[in-house]
Amino acid sequence: MKIAHSTLAALIVFTCAAPSQQAGSAQGTNPTFSLSISAAQEVVKSGSAVTVQVVLTNISDHKIGFPWLLGHPAWNYELNVRDSQGNAVQPAPRNWVDKDGRHHARIRAGSVTALSLEPGEAMKHEFDVRDFKTLAQPGKYTIQVQRTDDESKSEVKSNTLTVTVTP
Repeated sequence: MKIAHSTLAALIVFTCAAPSQQAGSAQGTNPTFSLSISAAQEVVKSGSAVTVQVVLTNISDHKIGFPWLLGHPAWNYELNVRDSQGNAVQPAPRNWVDKDGRHHARIRAGSVTALSLEPGEAMKHEFDVRDFKTLAQPGKYTIQVQRTDDESKSEVKSNTLTVTVTP
């Protein structure tokens, strides 16, 4: 009789607790930030910089914090670039040359820090997509960034930007 009573008590506790757990997880589905991207130029000549600006904005009603990899700002996002047929664009070569002719190895190395944004506050930065993706062929390319929102456990995607590379 003790076993049956304990099992019944556990079942009642589980049944009563289940609705509140579901309600709590439903509240966490709204992302706490938004992402938007824009291009310095939407038509660029082959070999020219494809500079995009990313804006991460706190859209919640509270201060948010998140890890941030120091180094190249694009390392903090998943960068999705596709050609006009919808095919994923190949990664850029492992080494690159900056505007001053210096050679750099393309590695993700650096420290992680914690950043925070107040409600409505935004963080802006820009980078050249060519540092990460090969855009050598003339044509139209779509560019989108995304990042995981650790608080809501959702993937936050930016708008999709179209850039045309001309010969």
